[in-house]
Amino acid sequence: MSWSCLMKEQPGDYQTIYALHYVALAFMVSHWVLDALQLFSWSRSAAFSEPLRLRVLFSSTSLLEGRASLVYWCVVMAALFLVTVTWTGLVRDWSTAVGLDGLALILIIEMIVVGACAGGLLHRKSVVCDEKNMREESVILREAETVREDMRPVLVPVM
Repeated sequence: MSWSCLMKEQPGDYQTIYALHYVALAFMVSHWVLDALQLFSWSRSAAFSEPLRLRVLFSSTSLLEGRASLVYWCVVMAALFLVTVTWTGLVRDWSTAVGLDGLALILIIEMIVVGACAGGLLHRKSVVCDEKNMREESVILREAETVREDMRPVLVPVM
């Protein structure tokens, strides 16, 4: 089957089933590739006896914390969307008769790029948030010291 055969010669219901089949496959492979990108970070924390935090794409956020799992799902969905658009519209010279090696390579590279970009953005966000939190903590500490100084007992000489 080739792109032109699928889009021009097959009936609509067959096109739908065929496309859904490959979308499901793209979802699984996207998840595998993005999880594989994170295995290094997870293995490193285990090797250095750090607590296993299941960090999201090298950020300081754990998959177990709040919205992090939602963020990771959004990254997987972004990879899935890009892969689906690529094989259904951008790359039209694929055919199962000669193999899908070239198309598969393009799609896996896309998944890695999406994961790397998302990891870079998440890392940048976590660095900025950490700096902001550190500044806020230092302001709070300075205010606490000021309050302590104001609360020192004043010694009044007795006459």
